[in-house]
Amino acid sequence: MVVNGNQVQWQSRTPEEMQRMTQLAEAAVGFDSGRGDQVSVEDMAFEGNTAHSPATPMQQFLSGAAQSEALWKYAALLLALGCLVFFVIRPAMRKPALLGAAAEATLQTEPQLTLGEDASEQRAVEEDEREHKKMRAQLVFDTVAEHLRRDPAQATRLLQIWIHTE
Repeated sequence: MVVNGNQVQWQSRTPEEMQRMTQLAEAAVGFDSGRGDQVSVEDMAFEGNTAHSPATPMQQFLSGAAQSEALWKYAALLLALGCLVFFVIRPAMRKPALLGAAAEATLQTEPQLTLGEDASEQRAVEEDEREHKKMRAQLVFDTVAEHLRRDPAQATRLLQIWIHTE
């Protein structure tokens, strides 16, 4: 083969090279003309001897990405995180927001305490706020637990991914 710039061309061997290769082949196989042995060496071009067009940058990137184990690992982790946000956290945050809006509406309808009212009423309002926060936390917990009960396989896969990434 002869390389001229970016082109590769097949070039046949000279008769001297072919004679040398024939002698090497005969020596390798233990050639004996007395037994009627025959050795034939031929010079021919193969299909792989033709020039190939260089790979485009996109083909090089896709080839590298297909062989990159780390890229697949991080892509799977990113996909799992997206699924967690989309299917678990986002729905869980919607329900408490609706509950919070309803609770704020009820708090606005209640009369506000003035400075002259006693501390027991203020403590009662603070306890109501604590109860409201506990209810929101319990609602988030119940929502996540319900998602886990509905699709335990997804929860298991997510936990396995978290464990294997560390």
